[in-house]
This record gives sequence, C-alpha cells and structure tokens, in this order.
Amino acid sequence: MKNLILAIESSCDDSCISVIDDKFNIVFERNISQIDIHKIYGGVVPELASRCHVKYLQGILYELKMEVSIDDISAVGVTFSPGLIGGLLSGVMMAKGICHMYNKLLIGIHHLEGHLESVNIEKEKHVKYPNLTLLVSGGHCQFILAKSFGNYAILGKTIDDSVGEAFDKIGKMLGLEYPGGSKIEQKAKNGKNIMEIGKPMIDGDMNFSFSGFKTNVLRFLDNNKDKMQNVDFISDVCFTVQQRIADNLVLKTKNAIKYAKNINPEIQNFTLCGGVSANQKIIADIQNLCNESHLTLHFPKLKYATDNSTMIAFAALKRYNLGYRGNLDLGVKSRVSIEEINIL
Repeated sequence: MKNLILAIESSCDDSCISVIDDKFNIVFERNISQIDIHKIYGGVVPELASRCHVKYLQGILYELKMEVSIDDISAVGVTFSPGLIGGLLSGVMMAKGICHMYNKLLIGIHHLEGHLESVNIEKEKHVKYPNLTLLVSGGHCQFILAKSFGNYAILGKTIDDSVGEAFDKIGKMLGLEYPGGSKIEQKAKNGKNIMEIGKPMIDGDMNFSFSGFKTNVLRFLDNNKDKMQNVDFISDVCFTVQQRIADNLVLKTKNAIKYAKNINPEIQNFTLCGGVSANQKIIADIQNLCNESHLTLHFPKLKYATDNSTMIAFAALKRYNLGYRGNLDLGVKSRVSIEEINIL
C-alpha cells in the first residue's frame, strides 16, 4: 500500500497518531487520552502533558511500525499550532525525526483546520464549499467562513474564555470531576432553570464572552453555599448553565449566518465542530436554527469531536494533493490565526 499520510496530534493532552491512504481511508489510528492523569488537578498541567506525550507517542509509533511500512508513507502531517508549546514540540520533533530518517515530506497543520476536517471523517462525501463553521472547544470559540479548503475568514471569536473552558471551570466550581462539560451535560438532564443566574454577553455581534458569565455563576454559588450539597440544586445549576450557553451560541450563530449569507448567498452548509460539539443540547438547538435558515448541519462523530490525529491526516492529505510542502525548519507557536495559513 503506497502513498500513505502519517499524522501526529499532540497540541494538548491527547497523544495521537493516524495513517490514511490517498482515498481518505483510515489505515491506522491510535489515541491515548491523559484525562485520568490530569483530572486530579482539575485541568491540564502543561509540563505533565509534555512528559506524557514523549512516552505515549513513542509507544504508538512502535505499534504503527508493526502494522504499516514506513516505506509506504509519502508525507508526515503534524500539528504545529495552536496549542501548548511542550505538547506541540513533542509532536513536531517526532515528525521531523521520521522525515529526516526516512526522507519523507513534512507538512505542518493548523489544529483548527484539522477540526474543520473532522466532520468529513468516515463520510462518503466531504462538506461542500463555501460553508460556515462554529468551532467550539476547550480552547477555541469562533465562526470560520471557508470559501474553499485553505481559504478561511474569521467572522467572530471569543474575547476571553472559550465555551469549553467556561464549562470546565464552572464544573470545577460545582465540585464536578474534570472535564466538567460532559458532567454538566449529564446532570442538566434532571435540572430546571434558575432565573437568578445571568446570561453571557449578548452584544458584540458575532463575538463571544464567557468570562463575565463564569463570574456571575461563581457569585451565585457563593451566595448559596448552604445548598452546595443538595443534588437537585447542582442539577438546576447545570441545567441553567447549559441552557444559557446554548442560547448564546444560537443567538450569535443567527448573526453569523445572516452575515455569511450576505457575503455568499450560495452557502448551504453549516458545520459544528470541536469538543463542545458533542453536547447534545447544543447540537439540537443549532440543528433547529439550521432548519429555519435552510442550511444542512454537519458535525463530527463523537470520537472525532475531540482532538485526534485523523483530522490532522485529512488536512495534511488535502494540502499534499494541492502541492503544499513544508521543511524541517518548521517551528511551533502557541497561537496562530487560521487566516494566516490561507493558501493563495
């Protein structure tokens, strides 16, 4: 089997390596999560994550060599930004080592471009362009208008916390296990609305802000410390937090859809991706909005909503097919706008 693409993802706390063929079929896929290691600290510890990547990626590469011949690999795609510097370095240095030792091509991939491709994994047909995306994860919250692959424009983004960060930090306030987002979703099923909890920023057009909302929840909990051991109270807070965030995403998405359609009236597809796209309440609400707006909603399968290397492989193969080539001078950066990687 020739013309394979190997991809490495290590931007946060997931150590991942995948291999796909030139038809986007998955040949090898391995992901080692570090959640059990970091949850005792209530969040990701960057130094610890870096040490784990060094260990786990080496182990995965050993497994890969038992199943796939390195000779059949044409290029290595690797996340170079954005993310935790230590984690990014772990992946990029491994990619450089493979490329140098086996004379392979190196392709640097932007992490968010990978998330945009996550909706195409295990699909017969990829989402058509132009399309509009709401990317919501632990580190990111933004609207991306894609005119074509490699041609992106940010229409709006968070000015402080991401959605996933707000979920996780509020979860920690409630004494829930990390990651807080999934725990809040579970407990919200048995809750009801608490009117006293305010809403996230509603102005700013297509921009988000969740820092003030997070502070409002903290003050509310401080004023109700006597109820923190009450299971129903915790469920009510979770329900309200999830409802407020979902409502805010819908409100902002309405603005983004209106703006995007004014620019590109032919837009027919909307994608929801990133770790928070696994939230069923948010999916349902965005689906209703897309129905009203005559858009087809696409979102990744649950296993590909969070960080993974297969989405990086998809982006790498598309860049490879367009003739994009990197070199061993590839560096890592904690933050790079997706607009900076546009293919001219």
